[in-house]
Amino acid sequence: MFQRLILPLTGLILAQPTFAQKQSTETFKQPVQTAIRAARLLDVKTGELISNAVVLVEGERIVAVGSGLTIPAGASVIDLGDMTRLPGLIDSHSHLLASSVSEYGTMLLSKSQAYRALEGASNARRTLMAGYTAVRDGGE
Repeated sequence: MFQRLILPLTGLILAQPTFAQKQSTETFKQPVQTAIRAARLLDVKTGELISNAVVLVEGERIVAVGSGLTIPAGASVIDLGDMTRLPGLIDSHSHLLASSVSEYGTMLLSKSQAYRALEGASNARRTLMAGYTAVRDGGE
């Protein structure tokens, strides 16, 4: 019994330094750079449209926004052509767990929690694809 425990524990102890070493080298990688081009971009602070707009993203953060910015060498480019970019929209009154207003009153009694969770995820995806990046859900 004792030998059965020692062998797996020894394997874990010996494998740990290589895991830590692999993890530390991954954290020092340079973030991926992406440039997103569009014909126009709405500046919500001024209310003006910026033409020939470029948004530079490093990793998950926007680092620069402007007209005709220089795109760094090696950056991936997403060209949106003649589209206009605008910030994400906020839906301040939604019910992601309800498919329609007519069924809202009966949904609590007729659907399982698992079904409602899947339906809510589907509704959230549709909301995101419609341009809303944040919602305030009205609840049940």
